[in-house]
Amino acid sequence: MIFLLLIAGSLFSQGLSSTNKKAIQHYQYAEGWVQQRKFDDAKKELYLAIDKDPNFYEAYLKLGAIHKLFDDNVKARNAFKKAAELKPDYKPLAGAYYTLAEYSFNEGQYDEAKKYYDMVLNVKPDDKLLFEKSRRGKDNCDFAIEAKKHPLDFKPVKMSPVINNFFVQQYPILTADQQTIIYYVVRTSDRNDRNGDIMISKKENGVWGHPVSISDKINT
Repeated sequence: MIFLLLIAGSLFSQGLSSTNKKAIQHYQYAEGWVQQRKFDDAKKELYLAIDKDPNFYEAYLKLGAIHKLFDDNVKARNAFKKAAELKPDYKPLAGAYYTLAEYSFNEGQYDEAKKYYDMVLNVKPDDKLLFEKSRRGKDNCDFAIEAKKHPLDFKPVKMSPVINNFFVQQYPILTADQQTIIYYVVRTSDRNDRNGDIMISKKENGVWGHPVSISDKINT
């Protein structure tokens, strides 16, 4: 999606939304810089285009794509949001609506996320996967909104140092009787030695035993 947005100018080559000649010129310069992968220069031109025409939604769209490409999610979100405000019911922006929905969902803003998922569904994008992911995303929002109305009394407690004695420990699985735990570990912070192992520990008399390798045939 990101690279499709980066080249979005070609999709609108028959007519950009702006009629401001200076804004269009800056936008075209930005497209040239994108083709050369000089994204800092492209961003500068896009900001100049927006300054000349604050309603130039293609400039916001391309700017958001560049920011997202470099994980500058705050600026990406702001740019996509502005594009969505200018074009709230426009099929070519379905990807931007979906990105906004994902940002909102990941921050726990489920009502806002649902709004953006609905925007994707309403424009009926040709991308069937995008449509289906938006439908599931909306269902997840409905579940989360309802679940927050009925919070569970949950008090997480850190497991003993016997279990948490590695640089990384992840993906724990308990057996049905809750007397055995299997989990993944990375032993060292050394980036040149980041091999992982699967460990197993058994509980005896209410105390977790020292974890051992699940098998020499697996942890090789």
